[in-house]
Amino acid sequence: MINRFYISEKTVAYADSRLKNELISQLFNRFTYKTATIEIKDGESNTFIIGDIKAPLIPSGCEYSLLVNENGIAISAIDYPSLMRGYFSMLLKIKREMGKKELFIDPVYENKSFEIKNRMIHLCVFPENTLLEIKRYVRLFALLQYTHVVIEFWGMLKFDSLPALAWENAFTKDEVKEIISEARALGLEPIPMFNSLAHASGARSISGKHVSLDNDLSLYHLFTP
Repeated sequence: MINRFYISEKTVAYADSRLKNELISQLFNRFTYKTATIEIKDGESNTFIIGDIKAPLIPSGCEYSLLVNENGIAISAIDYPSLMRGYFSMLLKIKREMGKKELFIDPVYENKSFEIKNRMIHLCVFPENTLLEIKRYVRLFALLQYTHVVIEFWGMLKFDSLPALAWENAFTKDEVKEIISEARALGLEPIPMFNSLAHASGARSISGKHVSLDNDLSLYHLFTP
């Protein structure tokens, strides 16, 4: 018989205080098919523990260790981003047998190391994208264990200094701040990239519309013909 750990409808975890936010709880609820909630209480830094179990030691060269047995779930990590990657790994292991309500995780002892330490992905933001799309991409990148996301705005971030650098439907700083904050909460390091000068003529993807000159033709002298 497999000594699984069963997840209760109202789960309590002792974890790094930085995990005490709505996003982390929301992810737990969704990965448990919206049948379980989690309350996170203050625990040791860079750890996450459910049940009567001790945090595992992290072998040299590993980012995190995940231990699951019949007594509980425990994650240890070298830093907060690595802890989030361990958290995602744990979420992906949650199962439910067909026709049954009980949620469980099979026993596992996982020590995760990566040959490529900085795993970066490039995300272009076009006028056709919505904030919800960008948020979904960022969550997916965290789930896939990336460490950095380069977010490149193709005329899609409004500037106080020069409004002509952005399309009319571009995002405000407050709107983008929500995505940046969420990326960091998920363990991703966001890297901003602005191309309103170098790629201004391609800011409508392949259409060739020029974000700045479409807005203000008097700026023609700033750009290469």
